[in-house]
Formats: sequence, C-alpha cells, structure tokens
Amino acid sequence: MPHPPLTEPEYALLALLGEETLPLGAGALRLALEARGFHLSEATAGRILQRLDRLGYTERCGFQGRRLSPEGRRLYEAHRILQHRMQSARGVMSALNDEDRRVIVETLEVRRALEGESARLAAERATEEDLALLRSLVEDQIASVKAGQSMATSDGVFHRALARASGNRLLESSIDLLRQDPLWAPLLEGVRRKQGSPLGADHRAVVEAVASRDPQEARSAMERHLDNVLRDVRLFLESHPEGFGELFDEGIFPGHDAP
Repeated sequence: MPHPPLTEPEYALLALLGEETLPLGAGALRLALEARGFHLSEATAGRILQRLDRLGYTERCGFQGRRLSPEGRRLYEAHRILQHRMQSARGVMSALNDEDRRVIVETLEVRRALEGESARLAAERATEEDLALLRSLVEDQIASVKAGQSMATSDGVFHRALARASGNRLLESSIDLLRQDPLWAPLLEGVRRKQGSPLGADHRAVVEAVASRDPQEARSAMERHLDNVLRDVRLFLESHPEGFGELFDEGIFPGHDAP
C-alpha cells in the first residue's frame, strides 16, 4: 500500500538528512530547518522524525540522531530529480511565446475532434474489460483529487485506454501522437486547478455514456470535457500574459500526463 504524501516540512527534513553523511539529532535538524524558513519547535521536529520512522524513511543511530533508511534515500533521490525537472520545466513554460501558446490551443482543438470520435466509437465497440478499466481509472482519479494529489499520470492512461476501446488503431495512434510532450499534462492540470475547475467529473460522464452504449452522448461528453479544458486555457492566458511560470511559483503545477 502506498505511503501518504509528505508535507513540505517533512520533505525539507528528509532533504537535510539526505544531504548529510552523518546522523543528525532533532535539535540540529530544527536549526537547519529554521535556516530554510521552517520555524518549528524541537518537539515538532521530533514528531516529524517519529512519523518518518514509522513510514520507514529514517532510522535511529543510537544517541547520534537519525539518518535516512535505504527507502528514505530512494525517496530523497527521486524527489531531488523531480525538483530539478520541475525547475527546468518552469523555465520552458515561462519562455513560451505567443506562437507556442497558439499551438497549445490548436492541439486541444484537434484533440476535441479526434477524441470525440474516439468516445463515440468506444460506445459502440468497448468490451466489458475496457469498461472495467475505464471505470477503475476514473474512480482512482477522483480519489486522487479528493486526497489533494495529481491525477495527471492516470489521466493519460485514461485517454489512451478510451482510444484503444474505439477499436480504430489509426485513431489511437493519432491521439497518442498529440499527447507525446511530457510537459502537457502538468501544464493543463495546473491551469485547471488555477481556474478552480473540478477534475475527474468530466471523465466520469464520458464513461457513463460509453457504458450506456450511447455513441452521440459519449461524443458530446468528451467534447464538453475538452471545451472545458480549452475555456480554462484561454481564460488563464488572458489573465496571465506573462505565461505559465506562475503555476510553479504558486506550487500549483502538479507534475505528469494531460487532462
């Protein structure tokens, strides 16, 4: 079973331990956290360490303090790599010019046409196995949103699974081609979160129409979904002429495959 997500101070403490070769005690960690802008009491720092112990990310070293466990070291390295990628992506998104932004809108318009047809065909051709997968993915997405987590990775799986259920290989390949850029997903989810739009509900409406074997409603549900995404992108660009970098500044950019 996956561990619950860590809070920002917990990640900061994990990073401090990851950067050191020797064990650190609660007092030293509290001072180091304070230097990074986290003003915690020694008791609070101690409670955070106890939680990291329970999760298996840290281990005691007698009276010397704590160090990262092998599992904690893996998490620290993964988080460090993710932070580096996010910083790089922020630079790319901030540098998007007017032509790049136009391409984003035009790509969504093409996706609307292709994925509307994909949903229509899926309503006619999807197997029970296809439907079970689509339902499972939607429920996972809604659970992720309720838990405050990104649904970007499962979102990409959802759209590809729906395209596969259409039974049209050329349509599936075309949709997959439009979703190749790894920056699309976090960008679009970040925009939708910034605009306050509900995530996951549109997908549920699509699956309900496909499961009801209603081709026209399935197409309409997918078109409404991508109309909502287009609306959010256009509104965001109108109110943020400086580009998408603000999504990173405010911590809204989640990280992984397009809505």
